[in-house]
Amino acid sequence: MSERKYNLVDIRNDSFCQSILSNVDSTMSESYVDGYGGYNIENTTVDDTVFAEGEPRLNYERILGDLGQCFSNQSPTAVTFSDKFIAAGFKMGYILLFDYSGLGHKEIPTRKHNTKIICLSFDEKSDYLGSLSSDGMLSVFGLVSSTLNVILNLKEVPTTICLAPDYSVQGKGARLVIGGRSLLLYKKGLLSGKLEVSFISKIIIIKKIH
Repeated sequence: MSERKYNLVDIRNDSFCQSILSNVDSTMSESYVDGYGGYNIENTTVDDTVFAEGEPRLNYERILGDLGQCFSNQSPTAVTFSDKFIAAGFKMGYILLFDYSGLGHKEIPTRKHNTKIICLSFDEKSDYLGSLSSDGMLSVFGLVSSTLNVILNLKEVPTTICLAPDYSVQGKGARLVIGGRSLLLYKKGLLSGKLEVSFISKIIIIKKIH
C-alpha cells in the first residue's frame, strides 16, 4: 500500500481515495497474480503519464478479500479512510468496516441509518466514526467506547461531516463540523455533556434572473 497519509479535512476531495478501489492494474498484488496464473506482469504496458511538477508517482495495490467481494455486488454511496480502517456506507443505510487487507471487521450494528449514507468521517485515532444519511440523521459511533456517541435528526440535510482529529481525547470537548447550506460547529459541553452548536458561515445562493 502507499504510505501516503491523509488529512480528514481533505480526504473526501482526494481522488486517490477512489483510485484505491478502482480497476487500475498498474501495480498488481501478489495475491492477485497468484489467483490468475496466466497473468504476466512483465508483459503489461502502462502508458506514461505526465505529472505536474513536484507531483509524486504513486504505486497502487489492489485490495481484495471481503471488500472486493462486497463491492462486486453493490456500490457504496460513501467511503472514508483512516490509518486503521476503510469504512463504506451503502444505500440501505448500513456501514461496514474493513482493514487494509480487505478483511471485513464488523457492521456498525447500532446507530443504523434507514436511508442512504452520504458522508463518513473518522477521528484521528479511529476511535469514532461519524456518518450522515440522506434523511438528515447524524450519528457518531464509538468503535472503542460509547462515551461520546451522538445521534441527531437534522431538519436541514447537510452534505458533509468532519470529526475533529482529537474528537476522542477526554477534556478537549468533542467537536465536529457539518456543512450544507450552512457550516455548523457542534461541541459537546464538558460539564453538561450536551451538544452546543455554533454558526460558522452560510452559503449564499444567487439565482440568475433571466
